[in-house]
Amino acid sequence: MAPTEVVVTLDGRTFRADPCGFYDELIEISLGSLEMTEGGQYPERVHRYARMYQAGSPFPPISVAGVTPDCPRYRITNGHHRYLAARQAGAGSVRAWTCFYVPFTGAGGRTYYRLARMSDTDLGRGLARLLGREWCPRCGRFLDYRPDLGVCLACHLWCQAEARMAEGGSNR
Repeated sequence: MAPTEVVVTLDGRTFRADPCGFYDELIEISLGSLEMTEGGQYPERVHRYARMYQAGSPFPPISVAGVTPDCPRYRITNGHHRYLAARQAGAGSVRAWTCFYVPFTGAGGRTYYRLARMSDTDLGRGLARLLGREWCPRCGRFLDYRPDLGVCLACHLWCQAEARMAEGGSNR
């Protein structure tokens, strides 16, 4: 079975990338910059993790949603128990995987943000080259890109359907 994500270093920074072209960066984040997005953590687990933190046990990074102008704080998406344990243990920061967002203009000209794929940014394209990946120039997907077609399989099929419709034929 192929790995679902790959971890690489680029210019001294650590990134992970998934097969669909999304990527995160591993950063050190101050606990004061984090916002919990759920409650109901088990206190006994938090206490056990805090003791492990104090004993120097390594913990996997938490995951956070990146910062945008609309949301200037990192929101925890995975690792609430580890965050609370680090706080209880007196740590000042934690390691976290953070995603990247790119702006787009929605209805009424309002700016929204969506997860960035490698094909959306110069940094992402650099990571893709490092990983030897190619992306579909039409939709930006990596998963099923076909060099022989010049696009991903989904775009190829869509283009075929559009051509048939333009000729007045059926979409089947």
